[in-house]
Amino acid sequence: MAFLTELTYFQEKEHLGFDMFQLRVSPTEISGSLEGAPLSSILRPIKAVTFHNLEINRTPRGHEAQIVLDV
Repeated sequence: MAFLTELTYFQEKEHLGFDMFQLRVSPTEISGSLEGAPLSSILRPIKAVTFHNLEINRTPRGHEAQIVLDV
């Protein structure tokens, strides 16, 4: 969740949006690289990342997460 909270900082303060993610996940950390671009406007800024209805599931291709954001 800290990783996603950090992304909301970039969206809010730096007006950056990300659309390409290369992530490496271990039991204790997430690392990776992001690609994105400056945003000309933000229609609905993300206020917070929440644990509400958080789901993480193992799939045949890896893991899948459902994350709820406050806007």
